[in-house]
Amino acid sequence: MPQRLNFLTLALLLIAFSSLTAYTVPTSRRSMIRKVVGSAGVVSGLVVGGQAGQANTGYTEAMVAEPTEEFKRSEAQRAEFRAAQLKEKAEFTKVLSRLETSSRTEETLVKDLDDLTTLTIKFGGLPEGIKADALKKAIRAVKREGTDKFWSTPVEVGYQKLTREIAFQQNPNKDKELGNPIQ
Repeated sequence: MPQRLNFLTLALLLIAFSSLTAYTVPTSRRSMIRKVVGSAGVVSGLVVGGQAGQANTGYTEAMVAEPTEEFKRSEAQRAEFRAAQLKEKAEFTKVLSRLETSSRTEETLVKDLDDLTTLTIKFGGLPEGIKADALKKAIRAVKREGTDKFWSTPVEVGYQKLTREIAFQQNPNKDKELGNPIQ
């Protein structure tokens, strides 16, 4: 039936188009515009009418009543991945909050920055939900607070090491199996 409908639509389009290109020459612009607009209306009506008949042929198979085993396995994998991501984020956030609140000596800052660098390497980048810019802003706030007090050269070296490692882990053009060549 659709083949017949397409052929019928094509035949009607040809008839309508032939009325446009008839041998009669319009005598004025107004008569030519009427002829073109009338033919365009006929053509668009035929095209839309032909497609409306085809639109009723939707899906013939019913949707699945309950999830398949493959879908259930996939959902279980997603749940495991989300749980692992939450654990990673909690571990990373714990060290970051310790750095922001209680680390006010050179040794503790260096240790916290090294811990963040180690976690970044372990996770292959920052955990889900932690942005590099937000992390840098938080660390820079600590740096502003302790520039003359506890932010010394070893702390700055640890901070630079962390930022380089984040850049390395988030860059897709690096061969991560070999490790960071800058470190």
